[in-house]
Amino acid sequence: FLPLLFLSNIAFAQTNIVLQPHYEDGNNTYLRDFNPTSPAIGAVDLTSYVWTCDGEPCVGRAFFTFDLSSINVGAIVENATLFLYANTTTTLGFGGTEPHTGVNASHLFRVTEDWDYHTATWDTQPDITFDNSVVIPTSIDPVQDYELDVTELVQDMVNEPASSYGFSIQLDNEV
Repeated sequence: FLPLLFLSNIAFAQTNIVLQPHYEDGNNTYLRDFNPTSPAIGAVDLTSYVWTCDGEPCVGRAFFTFDLSSINVGAIVENATLFLYANTTTTLGFGGTEPHTGVNASHLFRVTEDWDYHTATWDTQPDITFDNSVVIPTSIDPVQDYELDVTELVQDMVNEPASSYGFSIQLDNEV
């Protein structure tokens, strides 16, 4: 997935903000239990998965962030939408499979602990909160895009910047 966050009508100033970080900005990574002590530096796509890695079961979770520092603490967020786009230009699947397959219902969570994509690993992954998490429904198309209402999550981030370090996508069933 390639993320795009659109915040609209932040109260009083009525400001619209579009944030579209690039993976080269170091704002995203995925962590995997298959190699629990190594960061996934250079991750192009946001991936959450259950698969096999070298014949062993493995799990991956996506982590990404947006710079919300231009929004005043406590500002009222009237609308925030996260657009997730399937990347059809790279080899997304493992072993050549399609990007979205199987039972892949997920949740989007707020990350509550600081992390750095250069050093974050499965064993050191940051904490998340289930508060105001957003359902990402099971895909019906192998290259499905998503448009998610993340207003409550972003409001939490604006209200609590000291405990808001982006988002994580995790499958509901990691077995």
